[in-house]
Amino acid sequence: PRPLLIMHAENDADVDVTQARKLFRRAREPKTLWIVPRAEHRQIEAVAGAEYRARIVNFFDQAFQNFADEA
Repeated sequence: PRPLLIMHAENDADVDVTQARKLFRRAREPKTLWIVPRAEHRQIEAVAGAEYRARIVNFFDQAFQNFADEA
C-alpha cells in the first residue's frame, strides 16, 4: 500500500473541504487527513508553517521507513 497524506485548507474558497474528506474516505490505509484551521486556498504553509513542514517530514520519514522494512 502507498501512504497518502491529504492536506486541505479549512476555508478554501476554490476547492471545498468536503472534496478532501471524500477522497480521504475512499482511500485505503495508510492515510492521513489534515484540515488546516483558518487557512485559505494555497495558504497552508503561511498559516501553519512549522507544523506544515513537520508533517511533511514525518510523512516521508514514516513512508520510507515502511518501505525499508518491506525490503
